[in-house]
Amino acid sequence: QELHTVAEVAVNFDDELPAYGTSGGCHRNGNRVTAPVIMWVESVEKVLDKLKTAPGFPGFGAIAAIGTSAQQHATVYWATGAEQTLKELTVGRPLVQQLSE
Repeated sequence: QELHTVAEVAVNFDDELPAYGTSGGCHRNGNRVTAPVIMWVESVEKVLDKLKTAPGFPGFGAIAAIGTSAQQHATVYWATGAEQTLKELTVGRPLVQQLSE
C-alpha cells in the first residue's frame, strides 16, 4: 500500500497554549530544559481538532499514522498508576482533563 500525506497541521505551544508559560515550547532554568507533558497531551487534542477542518482532509479513517516533531531527546516521567489511568480513559472527555486528574 502506498502511503501519502493527507493533511498537515501544527500547534505553536507558546501562542496556542499560553497557560503553560513556555518560551519556544519549553521552560529553561540554567542548563535544564523541560516541557510539561500535559501540554503535549493537550497539543495532540488540538491537532486532531485542527485536522477535522483541514482543507482536503478525507476523515480519520484515512489515517494510518501520525508523525510529530517536538523534542529531539526526552525522558518522560509519569506517576505511579499511569497504566491504570490509560486503561480507564473514556471517549467524549478531553484527554487533558482525564490525564490531569
